[in-house]
Amino acid sequence: MKRWIAWMLVSALALGGLSGCKKEKPKEEEPPSSSEPVVLRYVDGEYSVRYDVIASDRTLDYLTISIASDQIEIVDYGMKELELEADLSALVSRPVEEESSSESSAAASEALPVESSQSDAPSASSAPSAPERVGPTESEQLAEASAKKILAEYQDCKGDLELMEPVEGAEEHTYRFIRMMRTALEFAESGDSSSEIVLGRYADGKYESIMPDFNQDGWKEFARATVINGLIDSVEYNAINEEDRNKRIADDPIKMLEYNEISQNFIDNGEELAQMTAKDETFEKLMRPMLVSMLSGGEKQITASRLTDGEYTAIFEDFDEFGWKDFVTLQIRNGKVTVKEFDAIHKDDETRTKSMDTQQSQQMKERTGITFFDAVQELTKRLARSSQHKVTEVDNVAGATISSNNFKLLVGQLLATVAIDGNSEKPLVVERLEDD
Repeated sequence: MKRWIAWMLVSALALGGLSGCKKEKPKEEEPPSSSEPVVLRYVDGEYSVRYDVIASDRTLDYLTISIASDQIEIVDYGMKELELEADLSALVSRPVEEESSSESSAAASEALPVESSQSDAPSASSAPSAPERVGPTESEQLAEASAKKILAEYQDCKGDLELMEPVEGAEEHTYRFIRMMRTALEFAESGDSSSEIVLGRYADGKYESIMPDFNQDGWKEFARATVINGLIDSVEYNAINEEDRNKRIADDPIKMLEYNEISQNFIDNGEELAQMTAKDETFEKLMRPMLVSMLSGGEKQITASRLTDGEYTAIFEDFDEFGWKDFVTLQIRNGKVTVKEFDAIHKDDETRTKSMDTQQSQQMKERTGITFFDAVQELTKRLARSSQHKVTEVDNVAGATISSNNFKLLVGQLLATVAIDGNSEKPLVVERLEDD
């Protein structure tokens, strides 16, 4: 199997330096002349958003931003814990209010099982008022630390919500922050700051998550979900046939029962993938990015990844004619591939690496005009820019053809095998391609 995959990569590697994908730099728009009026995107004012559904740490997120001449300032942001059991009981049993797909109206939804949603219990606003507290609770102190990290991530991304990465240990709150910002900015476009905006657990809409390609059995799996009033109303798990695109795997009665059972198991276990008893790796890979979009108010059409989160290493089985053995380590998180290390060890001393060998680096610089370290940095960038991390779209770095081909072969083998299976226990040993 490995040899077959390797030979499939031969032609791609050979053409890598000639036919790589090159993205054109967008043309810079000419600045408007001084005589033209400046058109502002947002209406000046303060916009407040809060959640009506507790997060897993029992806190409620809130955000207030101020906008003046399109300059956005975060006035207030944090998480507040419910103080009384009466408050929690009222929140759980609150009737669900209607929420539009654009989130332009307030929504209230459930944090706990859906069965409670039809209760006629009083609303949270009529619950007994909490006694005055002295300082933040323990949960709020932990949430405050998470909020600082989330704000730091927001600042690092210069306010670009699409670039924000979930803060480790505070993923749910990161997605909530992104959704609150998106919602506040949406209201700021129309200038509607008359009332506080209240959000349910998920953003309303119809979502679809689909695999990027057909599996070895000729099926491309997908999952669909509908969110109404902040709650998941329905989930479908199915697959498209490669030879007959109108055929679905669930057309088979046995498969239909199997796939329906998986979808229902997801609902029955509180929409928590980790709690599912009907385990299905493909379903989880489809639902994980979809849930992120639901929580953050993101895209409705999602291309999932077959990759499994984890850290993976590939290394050549032998040393090359110069005494070097290349290896690469990849970190995969939420389908995103990050190159943690690409280097080579020497046969005379395996603690000696090519990136730290100053003599070798100097010789390469004199011979090709580039160092190994420079080549690694450029290859890492080119892989990140490729669609779905395809090594066939990575151009060879001028002056580092051998290193480029080694990098693409090691990465390609990892992504085609163990990174899909999730087997990260030991390095993947890769055979070198034979020279033509």
